Amino acid sequence: MMTKLFAILMLCSVTLGLANAAPEDGGQLYTAYNLWYEKPNKIMAMNYTVGTMIPAGSKVTFLKTKDGRSPYLQIQTEAGIELTIYMQTKYWPGVTIETVKDRLLTTKTFDELTKGFTKEELAAIKTGEVVTGMSKAAVHVVLGYPPTHMTPSDDTNPWMFWRNRFARRAIEFGTDGKVSAIR
Repeated sequence: MMTKLFAILMLCSVTLGLANAAPEDGGQLYTAYNLWYEKPNKIMAMNYTVGTMIPAGSKVTFLKTKDGRSPYLQIQTEAGIELTIYMQTKYWPGVTIETVKDRLLTTKTFDELTKGFTKEELAAIKTGEVVTGMSKAAVHVVLGYPPTHMTPSDDTNPWMFWRNRFARRAIEFGTDGKVSAIR
């Protein structure tokens, strides 16, 4: 019975995209998407695209998560910079800090993470930009996941991201699932 339950839970975690979760064996972790910060001790999970960019595929160490009223996640870069990512729960209905962790951290290297992406997508990811023709998977690597209060699922069109506290952008997708407009 426990074996069946374990198999079902593993299938569900892969199906839900949680395969990026931190390894239990202490293996190497990488960022699954570009992450920006102005102050390393106060990064919003909204992932405002201002300040210093930590590229997708950067080696990091998971430090801890804290759930509760002001949930946060702490990681450390290979250069020793400790980053604290805060989750403003009102912008993330249905999302936990563990989900943020599972989306941000991966065991995949940059090459593994971006396998099958076009040269144009790879160039845009490295500069932190979204470009027309980009796949949804590539947009996730550039910007992460949009806050669920405006974009409840990947099927929502457009995806709403925040550039900073005051400006946002809409990423629209065509019927082919590729970026058709950026407003």
